[in-house]
Amino acid sequence: AEKWAEWGDVSQVYPEYVKPTYPSVPPLDFAMDVSRMRNVACYISHSTSPNVMVQFVLYDHNNMLFPHLMLFAMENIPPMRELSLDYGVADEYTGKLSICN
Repeated sequence: AEKWAEWGDVSQVYPEYVKPTYPSVPPLDFAMDVSRMRNVACYISHSTSPNVMVQFVLYDHNNMLFPHLMLFAMENIPPMRELSLDYGVADEYTGKLSICN
């Protein structure tokens, strides 16, 4: 399965994407800051043998410029089992996950 390089980089998935020229739309570069607020994404761990995967999904609109990230189970996950995801972001020099450096 092909892994995507950066979280939120829609241009990798949608090659015809053109960055807006007007300032009212923020750029599509995302980072999660969990120092003040957290959501369920904070409880999903990295694993090289994940049990969930991420897909870009159009839900409640048909605008391909703003897909939702949705998680889907790759297997039957019993109650209380930790959810794990292959983050897929590796440092090009060391091969290690960038978030682990």
